[in-house]
Amino acid sequence: MALALALTTSATARAQHTADGRDYDLGDERAEIPPSVGAHILGDAAIYARYARSARGQSAGGLTDLVTVGFDGHAFYGHHLGYAAGLGFALGGGVDGAFAYDLHFSPAGFGVRLGDKGYIIATFGVGFDGATSRIPLSFVVPADLVFAFDLAHHVRLGMNAGLDFTTSEDRRHGVRQLGFGDELDLGTFVRIGRDGHPDGDSGFASGRGYFVKLDRKAQLGTSFIGLSIGLELDVGFTKD
Repeated sequence: MALALALTTSATARAQHTADGRDYDLGDERAEIPPSVGAHILGDAAIYARYARSARGQSAGGLTDLVTVGFDGHAFYGHHLGYAAGLGFALGGGVDGAFAYDLHFSPAGFGVRLGDKGYIIATFGVGFDGATSRIPLSFVVPADLVFAFDLAHHVRLGMNAGLDFTTSEDRRHGVRQLGFGDELDLGTFVRIGRDGHPDGDSGFASGRGYFVKLDRKAQLGTSFIGLSIGLELDVGFTKD
């Protein structure tokens, strides 16, 4: 009886109770303890310079060439599904002297995590933008879909689709192909740089690099084709 009690005590001491409520015997080398079930925090931030040209500048008040510098950022919090948000702003001007500005804040959103630092997120928010004497100032309600993931150790890809609803009568119904919405923004980018793997102790991973992005924005009955170059940083963190 004493021997049975000792064996029972030893087996109990070797067992570990994990977050999912099951016991795993640490003495058995074949046993696998599941990974952390904590929430994941993902984020990225990019600074860029963009040149855009319109083939029909007369539709945009004579604005044909536009140069801007700006910032774009996104955040995700959750396990596989979670909360998402976005922020973006830009300043610049046309070659004819017009001053361009853009500020969008999207605090409402949701997303799906892909791997350590990838995601698909949909965000909704408010903002304003325009270009003096060329594109009328307007309050904007943006709806954006963003997709980003690490394709390889040094390569990250991303795509975005955004549909804006504006309050300016002059900018209404600028996307005739869809039949709804006022302005449409489509883009894709590729980033080359460092991609860090998650640290086993802290669960933290980060990557950074330079990127090139091509985009097309339909507004005021014309399309601006844009080319951006910039620097992006992304991070991922697991919170137990």
